[in-house]
Amino acid sequence: MLNQLIVFQLNSVETFTATIYCGFKEGYDGEEYAYSIGERVCQEYCDVFGMGLTIEPTTFIYKNGKEHGMRVGLINYPRFPKKPIEIKNIAIEIAHKLKEAYGQLRVSIVCSDDTYMIGDM
Repeated sequence: MLNQLIVFQLNSVETFTATIYCGFKEGYDGEEYAYSIGERVCQEYCDVFGMGLTIEPTTFIYKNGKEHGMRVGLINYPRFPKKPIEIKNIAIEIAHKLKEAYGQLRVSIVCSDDTYMIGDM
């Protein structure tokens, strides 16, 4: 039994993930906004488009500083499967909304295959 896959009702899809990384500090030295702003942005997106995300707080540590922020996770969920390009496009839309909400210069999106950045180089 240990060498066999136990299957009840098992659905699978091609694995694809996207994680958005967004800080809360406007620019580099501006006001640091609340987690709840990003939570609201994500909730509003999910309510309109009927999907689910994960969100979690994080801290970015960099030379001579740090900033609080959030990670937003998307997966290819077997109940509502999507093509990788669809997940990327959703992640880009949400990242853009978060960038605007927090006054960020850049927001990163790390996917299973590539990493993207919205904003100035």
